[in-house]
Amino acid sequence: MSKLVRFNCNTAFRNIPDSKFNIEVKRLDEMADEDIKKFGETLAYQRTKFALVDVKKNQEVMIPDWYYENHKDDVVSLPVSFDKYRDRRGNRIPFSTEEALKHGDISDINETMKVVKKFELIEKKVEKVDNGK
Repeated sequence: MSKLVRFNCNTAFRNIPDSKFNIEVKRLDEMADEDIKKFGETLAYQRTKFALVDVKKNQEVMIPDWYYENHKDDVVSLPVSFDKYRDRRGNRIPFSTEEALKHGDISDINETMKVVKKFELIEKKVEKVDNGK
């Protein structure tokens, strides 16, 4: 099984199927016990048959259950940005924090970072289709 989530930051994750996750963890644990050099190289050079999936902020992605369970409470710090401050051509323009404070975009002039959850679960509602039968 997997879950559909929307990421709130740019990141990456290994797309290890749920059915293979425990096997992969056991394999790496055994490698660490038997040959620490090989284990280190495996981690350093990311030698694995499972793809590294790069995701962008606001991208919706299916993730394995193990990833969801292990990272559902992760938070990240992101710089405060104001994409709404744009010129007529749509280019971002510099903003002053005093102006952002005046418009209520921030509550403190020193507020330059925000903490957000790494991703949010998207709950899709499945509608029953009446095909006339």
